[in-house]
This record gives sequence, structure tokens and C-alpha cells, in this order.
Amino acid sequence: VVRLDEKHFKEVVLNEAADVLVCFFPPEGKNHQKTRELFSKLADLYADEDYVTMASVQCTKNESICETHGVRSLPLLLWFGRESKSKPEIYVGLLNTKYLTSYVNKKSGSDISEAGHIVERGGLVDEYNVLIERFLGATEASREEILKQMKGMREQFQGRKKLNSEYYVSIAENVLKTGEGFLSSEVARTGQELVFSDLSNAEVKSLRRYSNVLNDFRRV
Repeated sequence: VVRLDEKHFKEVVLNEAADVLVCFFPPEGKNHQKTRELFSKLADLYADEDYVTMASVQCTKNESICETHGVRSLPLLLWFGRESKSKPEIYVGLLNTKYLTSYVNKKSGSDISEAGHIVERGGLVDEYNVLIERFLGATEASREEILKQMKGMREQFQGRKKLNSEYYVSIAENVLKTGEGFLSSEVARTGQELVFSDLSNAEVKSLRRYSNVLNDFRRV
């Protein structure tokens, strides 16, 4: 959790490259300890997601920040989305990891589960479905044009969606280069790697996203 004060608030929260969830806390005390622990756990879950930041403000030490953002009751969570920095959204759901991860995923396009893995459809970007179908049914010359469209679509996205778009582009490039047999062999390779390799949690999540996109190509 990034602890904010008046000096660093704008630098962190108004960063247009990241979505920021800010928890405004009351003074230290047992009554709100569970909320602090919950928010700390949430920050750990999204630690590998560079485009999502969890930050906190202690209102008694930073009264002007809290007054500026109309904080009246504590604790309070405000979502500062990349495209809505001037109009933060109040989180009104339950304070537990299930609801908070669902909220953050919906707002940011992320795919983290409450257990710290990725959700079942992690890595998938539905906007590519039509292009995949056209790509696999096209001639080699047409595939090159569709690949350009995939790259163009990638540039329209931000955050996790843009990162996941890299899987689609990479897989299409390899199919164009080596043929559709790449899909079956790569599915087998990633399956073996997930079972037998000593991977970090971040590497497992990345490989599972990639595997999901591979299978999306194969399902067409």
C-alpha cells in the first residue's frame, strides 16, 4: 500500500498511466484494524499489476486532502480511474476480498482472483474474437492484413487489456510464420511448463493467460 501525504498525493493518484484505489483511514485504532489488513491484502493481490495502485491516506494527518475530496465518514474508498481522475467514484460494496477484487477487475480490466491467481477467463480480450475467426479462415496474404488490424486494436487499449493483447499478436505472428500446428505444440509446451517448471506466482499467471489465449485460437 502506498501511503500518501499532501506532497505525494497528486503525483501518485493523478498518474494517468494507472488506476488508483485510495482508502481514507481514520487514526490508528483497533476498530478499523480489519479494514487496514483487508486493504493490505488487496494491495498484495495486485502487486504484479503495474497499472493498478492501492494507496491510503490518514485523514487526521492530511486533513486538506480529505476535505478536498469530500471525505466525511471513515474508512472510505475512492476509485481514481485513468479516465476519470477529476471525478473519483465512491466504492459502495462490501468490504471483503471477493467484492473488492471483482470491483477492481471490472474497473481496471484486470483478472485477479480473490485467491491471488487469475480468474477462469484471465487473459482473454473478447474484442479479438472476430479477428481470430477471420485470421484462421484467411489466406496468408489476408492474414498479414488481419495481423495489422490486431496490432492496431492493441494500441486502443490500456492496462491489462493492452498487455493481454500482446498474447494475441504474438500467437498470430507465430501462426503466420510456422502454420497452425504452432497452436497444438505450444499448448502442449505451456501445459508441461505449468506442471513441471519452478515458476513464480507472476510467471504462472502470465503463462495461464497465454495458455487461455492459445486455447481461444484453437476453439475457433
